[in-house]
Amino acid sequence: MMVMNKILITVLLFSAISSYSQTDQDISGTTARETEPFIAVNPTNPNNIIVAWMSISYPSKIVTKCSYDGGDTWGNINYLPHFSNSILITSADESIAFNNSGTAFISYVDYKITIDSGFVRVAKSTDGGMSWSNPVNAIDGLSQPDKPIDRPWIACDKSNSAYSGRIYLVSKSYYAASPPQKIWLSVSTDDANTFSPVARLDTPVTTGSLTNIMGVPAVGQDGTFYSGYLSWDLSQSLFMRVICTKSTDGGNTFTQSTIAYPVSGSGISDTLYKGDYTLDVNPQNPDNLVFTVTDARNGDPDILAVYSMDGGQTWTSTPIRVNDDSINNGIGQDMVWSAFSPNGTYAVAWRDRRNGITNDTSSFEIYTSVSLDGGASFYPNYCLSSEQSPFINIQNGNDFIGVALSDAYLFVVWSDNRNNNPDKEDIYIDKKSIALLTSINNINYQSSLFNIFPNPTTGIIHINSSNQPVTKVSIFNLYGKLINEYHTSNFSASALPSGIYYIKIETNTASFTKKLIVIK
Repeated sequence: MMVMNKILITVLLFSAISSYSQTDQDISGTTARETEPFIAVNPTNPNNIIVAWMSISYPSKIVTKCSYDGGDTWGNINYLPHFSNSILITSADESIAFNNSGTAFISYVDYKITIDSGFVRVAKSTDGGMSWSNPVNAIDGLSQPDKPIDRPWIACDKSNSAYSGRIYLVSKSYYAASPPQKIWLSVSTDDANTFSPVARLDTPVTTGSLTNIMGVPAVGQDGTFYSGYLSWDLSQSLFMRVICTKSTDGGNTFTQSTIAYPVSGSGISDTLYKGDYTLDVNPQNPDNLVFTVTDARNGDPDILAVYSMDGGQTWTSTPIRVNDDSINNGIGQDMVWSAFSPNGTYAVAWRDRRNGITNDTSSFEIYTSVSLDGGASFYPNYCLSSEQSPFINIQNGNDFIGVALSDAYLFVVWSDNRNNNPDKEDIYIDKKSIALLTSINNINYQSSLFNIFPNPTTGIIHINSSNQPVTKVSIFNLYGKLINEYHTSNFSASALPSGIYYIKIETNTASFTKKLIVIK
């Protein structure tokens, strides 16, 4: 009877996991080129999701759609207004943030293509994205000589701190502005009705000689504001650095620390790859931050991650390679985006060419990987795309992926051209359960050459690392706490109580994580 129950439970679990999966769906519904999507989940109602993107017609417009059934069906299209009726006005670079009462805020660039006027505009929605308020002009493009209205990411403080509800806009110099370019911050303390004048965020550690460098914002559950950016100022450091700037007083004062020093070959020199980066704070642990980046140190672009467990003061020195295809195989991963769920699940998504050809113009799919221990280890990669898309040149406006999570699901949106219509990309969304992405039944597992056996186990564990010497084995519990470390391919699990664990195996060139079941 016990065996029958175990079999029944396994069948029911696999059936439930399978039912959580769905094929990605086209939610565009227009005839223009649809690119650069963003997605957000309402923290007060995880079935309420808002997606926004740039519709490239003439002039370009920001489009939004919302769902109230967890992304299964979508409402009507909304168009956010321009600040002028001139046919020369165009919009781009939207982002969305919710506050902890369920009000959504959307920011976007709205400017005249002659660059003699423009703003970062912000609108809000109290009905989950079905309608939007009249936008306010939050940042004036002419307020600084470098026109500080490029890549204006929005973040909202959802903590219970004294700064709860504060809205942060982090923008950068217009991409073609003369150096030195800068990163700017504007803050609202009244639900986006007004915004403060912009202030330099890259100070005293500046971006230096680098251009087109964005600041990526994040806010912790203790009310701490963070932003990550790149710096190469020879008067301050001979080495390029990734900087974490931090404010514990609502954006009034800041301190800086170094996330990483990029090594030789890290930079993305091929303009057909998108060399971007993200910064996120764990809602369950305000001291846990994760920084992910597209990095070419291994010979081709990979997705790498480092993490902090002390509020950004120190970071892991060795990056974790998130994509698990063969190292230095000439296949590039890029366009990385990421987010945490309310209960602390971290997910990364990116554009991946592994099933195409060894070329920067290869067809692509969207892949993801999940971490349950704050970025210390990642589950096997999972392909979200149900079909490949022909290559889309990011120089023509396709360099965003949207990532958002509820406690149960991962939602990813992207632009692709699987229908192979010239200049007609569509917006696709895929919804996957966290249970599927972290299950040992994950049939999309790509690293079949790496394995542990027996699993489940009562004793000795053997590791198949494809003839790569194992350098470290780490055992974590379900909450991501490190239980033990080993430096051998064989070890005994007899001291572990019955239960489910995560086992991370590291070699000199790769790492992989599996779920380990111990039965006594």
